[in-house]
Amino acid sequence: MIRILLISLLILVSSFANESLILQKQNILYIQNLIDKEEKIAQSFENYLLTEFAIPKISDLQTDEYLGENFSIENMMGDSLALDTETYQIRLKYAISKDTYIKKITDENSDEYDYLIQLYNRDLYRNYTKVEFNTKKPKESYLWFDLKSQEANNIYKILKSTKANKGIAKNCSSELIEQYCNNNLKTIRYYDAAGMWIEYDKRDYLNGNVTVSSDSIRLIPSNFNDLKVGAYIFVKDKEAKRYIKYEENPISSDTTKKFKILKVE
Repeated sequence: MIRILLISLLILVSSFANESLILQKQNILYIQNLIDKEEKIAQSFENYLLTEFAIPKISDLQTDEYLGENFSIENMMGDSLALDTETYQIRLKYAISKDTYIKKITDENSDEYDYLIQLYNRDLYRNYTKVEFNTKKPKESYLWFDLKSQEANNIYKILKSTKANKGIAKNCSSELIEQYCNNNLKTIRYYDAAGMWIEYDKRDYLNGNVTVSSDSIRLIPSNFNDLKVGAYIFVKDKEAKRYIKYEENPISSDTTKKFKILKVE
């Protein structure tokens, strides 16, 4: 009788262990699939920036051009996957947020779901995303995007700036006032209040040389406040005519240094 009970107990323990192992494997596969989804969202986010010149909502990416109309954002471990773009932050909300998991990982005496958190937070399967984990308040954790192209980073920087409150127009037009626009594959323009434009390289942006629509625009210094010192300013259709931005007194300790636009012969 005792032998039968022992055998039954061993079978029960073995069965429980197998079920636990199966559940762990299922959770690991789910986390890997979740990471894959987040990586695809981040890639599509960057492509959207480069194509639409705007910061998308998750629904903007659920199209055939990007993630596909059938791309699911449902998440059994927390809320549906969502972009946190209210403050122009390029990040996703942390996916593991249900109390079932959060209460376990905040309990110092429990490591039931610790393996899931460690797997999810690791960079091993991540290329376009990086986890910022808040150990004290896990629900306030985020998943940041790592934009790979300098062009995308610059477009994002422009969209965040106060000068881009009208957004970036997909095509340039002489009717634009105080607005950025996409000029071609390599350059982007800004039209000032007078309708004159400055043309920037998408990759170099404020760190590179620029072209302006006419000589007159150089008389408005505010247009060049953020341009790197030493940058050349070329005038459209006048290849021999150029200017350079330089500081009046570069060795001065004055934090409010002034600069000038000097003509280069």
